[in-house]
Amino acid sequence: MPSLDQEMTCATGHQDFGHHQAPKHQRTSVMKCDILIIGAGAAGLAAAAAAHDPGLRVILAEKEDHVGGTTFRSGGCMWMPNNFLMQGTGIEDSKEQAARYINAVAKLTCSSLEEQAFHGRLRDERLDAFLTQGPEMMRYFRDQGFRWMAKPSQGEDRYQQFIGDPTVVPNPCMGPVKESPFYGIRIFPGDAGTRGGPQTDQFARVLRADGSVISGLFAGGNASVALLGTQGAGTTLAPAMTEGFIAVKYMQHLARGSGVILEDR
Repeated sequence: MPSLDQEMTCATGHQDFGHHQAPKHQRTSVMKCDILIIGAGAAGLAAAAAAHDPGLRVILAEKEDHVGGTTFRSGGCMWMPNNFLMQGTGIEDSKEQAARYINAVAKLTCSSLEEQAFHGRLRDERLDAFLTQGPEMMRYFRDQGFRWMAKPSQGEDRYQQFIGDPTVVPNPCMGPVKESPFYGIRIFPGDAGTRGGPQTDQFARVLRADGSVISGLFAGGNASVALLGTQGAGTTLAPAMTEGFIAVKYMQHLARGSGVILEDR
């Protein structure tokens, strides 16, 4: 996600995302932008939306025949601690509680004490940024017209019961699996992980191996080292959207010469 007045030479043409048609390259042109985003996944789309709103020139480049990245084929569920939906329904949560939980279930695996100290500090800073800016990101996109929905519990709402098995009682969504015939599902390795990619800091800036910052380059989501490298629905989606949001905020503060980058509300 390079930033600030980039120039891009590319082939332009029509692409119908709805029918998955390949791009028809018609001509080569030069386009200028404030932010060039490579990859239209959750992080890229969040960054593009956050950058476009204040009037920045954005180019979003995607090589696939659909936008959304791995999120395109996901269930669309994400986990965000202490968000406004929880607060509105009286569910108690806090930044501190979420940090304790995450630190308990997501352990760092490093080969040396020096590496442990370096990556531990980075992770603590990234985690603090996620827990501070994640709920803010949700409020921001809500105010822009994005509709957030609380995830229903397992089979207790009318919609889930309607698409369940009406012959199973009392909950048509959950029943014992005890009679044949049984059907097998072929399982094979996928190419989407939650731990690979370049290391980033709390501002989503890409770091070199020695910890120095690569100027103007940001990354988030599956394109970077995951903050929550654990099993479970939504452990990549929430950090990805937050990292895209944080990256754009950081660029805007730099452009304005502000000394305050992240603030807790």
